Amino acid sequence: MKNSLKFIAESKDNLKLLNELDSIINTKESKDVEELNSLFNKTMYKVIKAGIKSIDFDKLSASAKNLLVGFISGLKPKEDVNAKEILNKILSSYASKRRGEEISETFDQIRQSFKDCVKKMIESGDTDFQPDNLSPFAKELFDKYTEYKYLASQPNGDTQAFSTLKKLKDSKIEYKECKLLIVMKESEKKIGNFGYHHQWFKGKGSEGKSIEQFILSTDLNMDLYLDKNILEESFKESSFYIRPSKDNVYRISESVMFMSPNSEFNITSMPSWIKSLDKGKISILESTELEKRIELHGDSISGVFIAKRKDENSDFWNLIKEAKHSHDKCMECSNSPTKEILWAEGKAHAWFCNEHLESWKKEKDGWHEIDAMKEIQNGVAASKFAENSNPNIKDSIFNEK
Repeated sequence: MKNSLKFIAESKDNLKLLNELDSIINTKESKDVEELNSLFNKTMYKVIKAGIKSIDFDKLSASAKNLLVGFISGLKPKEDVNAKEILNKILSSYASKRRGEEISETFDQIRQSFKDCVKKMIESGDTDFQPDNLSPFAKELFDKYTEYKYLASQPNGDTQAFSTLKKLKDSKIEYKECKLLIVMKESEKKIGNFGYHHQWFKGKGSEGKSIEQFILSTDLNMDLYLDKNILEESFKESSFYIRPSKDNVYRISESVMFMSPNSEFNITSMPSWIKSLDKGKISILESTELEKRIELHGDSISGVFIAKRKDENSDFWNLIKEAKHSHDKCMECSNSPTKEILWAEGKAHAWFCNEHLESWKKEKDGWHEIDAMKEIQNGVAASKFAENSNPNIKDSIFNEK
């Protein structure tokens, strides 16, 4: 053996099987991939049938781990394999990678292994995961790729759902049993609401500067803590970090609120105040693990921002505002715009040529609802929709077809 697998072999026949499996894993890369997968899977069935199940996942090479996860992903629900053990090793590898330890697999490889393994476990009904009890780094994977809630069955037959075990315990309801309902998330744009706040603290930093931060809170399980104010005209870039959403931050509506030291919104020993600056709609599209596209439409903030993680091991991101669209060009191409519109409950202004207006109208993500539309006479959209003196033609345009 080449230390790629660790088993308890109770007979010579078992040892022969393990040597056969190890030989397949260490086959040269020139072998056909499909043939290699087929050989590995057939031998794994023999290994399981022989009653050998203990695998030292940490000692597997990257290719061996991929073969093993691929085998688990292809199993039928009734077939016996210790998928939880594999899942725990994947979570452990991810946590180590996030802490900056030397791990041979890339983040993408670990994440794909996680998705394949959890998807198969969900399909087989083996979902005793308890994500709330995981370390923060391991829980990241569940929060990113799955949606889950805890269902509590009460003595009277009613069922209540809770997003965390803590919320279930804090509710103090009586229940007979609690089980986890979990599904894989679909990759799609997230659309919701945001609140934008300024928080400052009594006292000065090490360089005599005021201590402050700007919070972009959402109802999408994501709050952004920035070191620069995106409302300033001179804004170009801000560093930020992400925390799970606190819905009551998003709902802050008073102009200024005092935050006591060592409280929910102020973990420091200094007195603090928080002021609401804006609110509106937000759209978040994650193109890669290292980049997000954030679109805001509020009373004061309107525009697209690109968020880029500083590196794959970092908890910190940079937020950059995307350049504004030219008013003499369609927002989707270089042609002159023919119509401009208001949408997102009148808070967003856009302008298009006829062709791209038609494609834009057909979008059905539940948010692109046009509130008003006007003709553009001179090929240049107005700086503000209200500055266009032409009549609103929305109803006549939509009734034509």
